[in-house]
Amino acid sequence: MVSKAINSAMNQVDGIVVVGSPGRNLEIEDEKVTFIQSQISDVGKRYFIGLEKIDADYYFLLDYDDIFLSNKVNALKRVFENGKGGAAKESEYYNPSLNYISNVIRNRIDWHISEYSFDADFKKYLLKFVEKYSIPTHVSFDKILFAIMLNYGNMHVVNSKLTEIVSHGDSRMHAKRKRKFYSETYKVFEKFKSIPDLNQSCRQYVEYTYDLNRYLSEPTRENYEHLLASGKYPIPLYKRLYYKYYSIMKPE
Repeated sequence: MVSKAINSAMNQVDGIVVVGSPGRNLEIEDEKVTFIQSQISDVGKRYFIGLEKIDADYYFLLDYDDIFLSNKVNALKRVFENGKGGAAKESEYYNPSLNYISNVIRNRIDWHISEYSFDADFKKYLLKFVEKYSIPTHVSFDKILFAIMLNYGNMHVVNSKLTEIVSHGDSRMHAKRKRKFYSETYKVFEKFKSIPDLNQSCRQYVEYTYDLNRYLSEPTRENYEHLLASGKYPIPLYKRLYYKYYSIMKPE
């Protein structure tokens, strides 16, 4: 899978940085590929290791089991060069008639790290933002990155399929472990909520993500009411998914 992912990007970019485990043999010998060995298992932290090691005009993130389509990099470079955004997020189902938050909720456009790309200016902003506010990057890195892009403001959503994503069912993770994951996510976004200078779109997204993950980690009546408070989120969808996989008792 790793080799296929790398090869899908090989002819589209000038260089590839892979952050992996010590002793891993990629069986790829190419001057374009730089392999960084790391003992860190958290995916989000590994991305930051790679970003801090290299300088480039544009950055395209790629998970180990996803594939760049052949037109991806050129299509996204045109987005950046035409001034449509310093950060880009692919979304096959994005609806321009809806606001950012409605798109996130209805279409889950923040879920796949391989659909994120950005220019050098956004990279600087990203690294400074995470350092300034001491944002943990080991939990829900895709959601964290999306929030920072929203706050950056110069963001473009690409309404096309440029990456082949390997879909993982939520049932792959044990219920107890999944609840802990949701719990850690809402704690991270609780930290986000305390940041005073978030713009409106980012704050709305942060508050939604906080309420949703708090409810998913502890589906009590109180947390359910918090999530329902605005009256515009499709809660029944999340209830069906969550109860289907985790058999959590529905709050009375």
